[in-house]
Amino acid sequence: MEYVSSDRKLLPYGMMNFEDIRLDNYYYVDKTSFIPLIEQSDRFFFFIRPRRFGKSLTLNMLQHYYDVRTKDKFDACLAISISESIPQRS
Repeated sequence: MEYVSSDRKLLPYGMMNFEDIRLDNYYYVDKTSFIPLIEQSDRFFFFIRPRRFGKSLTLNMLQHYYDVRTKDKFDACLAISISESIPQRS
């Protein structure tokens, strides 16, 4: 008897690796639309949220976005994203 369907998405509780979450079919809330806002902020950006609110995952997503070594992986991860408007890198 199978309780969890194999085609069902999983919740990424405690996970903070952007690539693993996107490629292993976990639920993901796309926050790439906030990148321009972060880039236009002041010199220091204070990133405060409650526990288990995705701070580490968002920072890992930004690391994949800006790191030239992971550019292709980032683009592949977002290709499966539900986001329609992805900020373009300069």
